[in-house]
Amino acid sequence: MNRIKFFLAIFMILMFAACSGDTQSSADTINGSDNTIVDFGEIAQIDANRTGRIHGISCTDNQQCKYNTCYSSPNITGEAFMICTKDCTDVSLGTCGDDDANGIHYTAVRWGQYHPEEKLTCMCVPSCNNLSECTAIDPRYNACKYPGTGARNVCMYLKTK
Repeated sequence: MNRIKFFLAIFMILMFAACSGDTQSSADTINGSDNTIVDFGEIAQIDANRTGRIHGISCTDNQQCKYNTCYSSPNITGEAFMICTKDCTDVSLGTCGDDDANGIHYTAVRWGQYHPEEKLTCMCVPSCNNLSECTAIDPRYNACKYPGTGARNVCMYLKTK
C-alpha cells in the first residue's frame, strides 16, 4: 500500500510540474510580450499598448493606439483624419466607458446594417456636451452632435461643402 502512495505522490508532483511550466505558445506572443489577439476580419486588436492613445485621439498607425486600431470613420471623422478606437463588439475588451479618464467619457456608436460604409460596426468615441470638449481632444473636430445612433452626442468632424 505504501508503494502505491509513493507512486501516486510522484505522479502528482510530475503532473503539477508539467502544468505549472510556461505553456504559452508563440502564436500568443507578439514582440516577446503576453498579448491576446482578437481577430475580427480585416482589423485585429491587441490590448497590449497600455500607454497608447485612447479613443478619439488622432493617429496614423495602429501601433500608436491602446487597442491597436487606428481608423478613419466615414461618419465620425469624415475620413479626413484617423483616430484611435476599439471595436466594441468584442466584449472581452470591455465597454467603452471602462476607459473613461481625466474627465473624458467614451461611448459606443453602433452603426449596424444602415451604415455599410463603416468597416467597424461598433466603435468607441469621445462623448461630449459641447464643441470645446471636442476641440480640446483634437482641433479638427468641428461638431458635438448625435451621430444618428447611440445615446449621446459625440465628437465629430463634419465635411463642409
